[in-house]
Formats: sequence, structure tokens, C-alpha cells
Amino acid sequence: MKVVLIGYGNVGKEIEKVLLENNISVELIVKSSGIYSKHSKIDTNDNFANYLDAESELLISVPSRGDGSEMLDYYLKPLEIGACIVTCEKAVLAHHWGLVQKFRGQIRYSATVGGNSGILPAVSNYQGKIEEIKAVINGTLNYMSDAFANKRKESDIFRDVMTFGFTDPGSNSLQDVFQNELRDISYKTAILANHSNLYDKITPNDLSIEPYRDNTRCAVILNKQRITAGFLAFEDTSWFPTGVNNCLYVNGVKVAEGPGAGGRITAERMFKDLQELQD
Repeated sequence: MKVVLIGYGNVGKEIEKVLLENNISVELIVKSSGIYSKHSKIDTNDNFANYLDAESELLISVPSRGDGSEMLDYYLKPLEIGACIVTCEKAVLAHHWGLVQKFRGQIRYSATVGGNSGILPAVSNYQGKIEEIKAVINGTLNYMSDAFANKRKESDIFRDVMTFGFTDPGSNSLQDVFQNELRDISYKTAILANHSNLYDKITPNDLSIEPYRDNTRCAVILNKQRITAGFLAFEDTSWFPTGVNNCLYVNGVKVAEGPGAGGRITAERMFKDLQELQD
């Protein structure tokens, strides 16, 4: 087994820690600045496929951007030679669901929706016909909207999400966080919709994501009639989880709940996916 990390930000560093805690060494790390072995640069990114074979297992944890085109080679080339992928990156899967369909046995992606809450496995394991899904799939926005409901200061909320790593680095304001996380909602909603088999293929371009308004909470509702996602008004908010937790209700019954934001949380879910690939 040759373990390769693609991306070395908050999540990538936590993945390396989790692997080392389980006596698994990382052979290569691919960063924006090049390919590294034992943290020494050995090559440029253009040549990354030369270091892979069918025994390689890639863990992809780069930020999700655009339609995923810039990351496609990091999926296609390894999958085509028989390597396996565990990913928390969302743009490629959201816009190129055909990859999952074609290489289903080689790719695991449960960390893309719901962090370590087990939302996608719960959908896969559901016994019976799924008529409706209601879910909280962004722990950061759940945390923020709950904080707003409790009249916390914007400056304090922004400090929390940045300090605890609930959002990607680089945001300069709470509005930046909203913008980034709502884009994240569009990716996750498309992945969840496709994973549920309730629809023909969905991409983020097919979705309308509701922006934040007072007295709303961030959720997703999927049924055969429509997809509703973003900040929605609910008379009863008692079903929402606390903090950065996510949750999943299928046909009105809660089937999953757990933490959905943070580097360590995501890394632990990706390690579970890696173990599944190895079984």
C-alpha cells in the first residue's frame, strides 16, 4: 500500500496525524508547490501520476473550487490505473458524478457530506424506499445560524469559526464565510441528491441555494417533487442539532447525527473510508 496525500492544509495535516496514530506512513504529499517525500520536495505536480500504481491509495483534501476541472487529473489518472481514492473534496464529485458511477469500487467519499456524522452511509444502508430526506449538512452554518438566534456578536462568531477551523482559511469577514459555505452547500446538496438515487444526475448548476435571512436555519430537503436548500424558515427548529453537528432524517425519522466541521473530524471520517477500502 502506497499512501499519498493530495493537499496539506488543515485537513491534510490532521489526516497525516491520524494515519501515524494507526501506524500508517505517508509516502508522498502533493502540495500546490510540488511533490514531497518525507517533507522534502522531489518533483513538480505535473509529474504526480508517475509516482502512482494500482496499489496507491490517495487521500484528497484540497479546497473545493469551481466545477472541479482543475482537480480532475488527480482523480482520473489514479482511477484509470486501478488506484483507490478517499476524498473530502466536493467540486469534482458534485459536477462529475459519472466518476463515482464508473469507479464506484475504487472511490470513497463519505466525508464530503456531513463530516463524521455518517450521513451518506446512512442513506446507503437505509432499509426501504426513501420518500424524503431532511438534513443539516453544513456544521459551520448550523453553528453560525444557532449563534445568530442566540444574539451573539458577529465578531465573536467570526472569531470562533476561524479559530476552530470550521471554515477554509482565507476568509476576511463573516460574509466571506457565508459565501464560501453556501457554495459548499450547493456541492453537498448535489452529492447527497445523486447518492440518494431520488433523481437523475444533479449538479450545483441545477440548484438554487437560499441566502441567509433573519429567523432562518440552514438545511436541505429532498423529495421527488423538488430540492430545497440553504437558509429556510421552520416553525419547529427542535430537530436541528447543536453546534457544528449535522443530522439526517429519512421519511421523518432521524437516522444519523454527528460532528460535521473541523479538520480532525473530517480526517477521522476519511480514515474510516480508507479502512473500508482495505477490507
